Amino acid sequence: MTLPVDYLEILKNEYPRRLGDNGWITVRTLIPRALTAGATWERILAGTRAYRSHCEKASQIGTAYVKQARTFYGPAEYWEEWADMQPVRSPAEIAEERQWEILKQRAKALNYRPPTTRDSLAAFETELRLYERDLNPQRDVNSVVSILKRGIGK
Repeated sequence: MTLPVDYLEILKNEYPRRLGDNGWITVRTLIPRALTAGATWERILAGTRAYRSHCEKASQIGTAYVKQARTFYGPAEYWEEWADMQPVRSPAEIAEERQWEILKQRAKALNYRPPTTRDSLAAFETELRLYERDLNPQRDVNSVVSILKRGIGK
């Protein structure tokens, strides 16, 4: 892949925000120089994304602890250290991923549509529950009768 025309804007959007100057004017020349020396755009972008993930997990976004972009993309090629690292996932992200897998399996078992990228977890789960209820209305009737019997017995 060649360098995108808007590579600087892409990097600015992907790179973690920091307190103070990032030196983007210098980065404008550092990236083409790195590519000429044998780097690839994919690895630079992968390193940037992994570093951003690290900074987010370490609560460093918006602080002076985030490296300046001109240092990160400079001759030391700090992006290369991060290029092979997988972004760190929080326990909440892992739990959400598991919930999505369970919902996908339920939807498939019911011959229901798979979730799309526009679906939120809660909305899709509610939609799936309503679909399950509509497939088995007798179950809901039995639930209501059971609740009523418990209420009358008090």
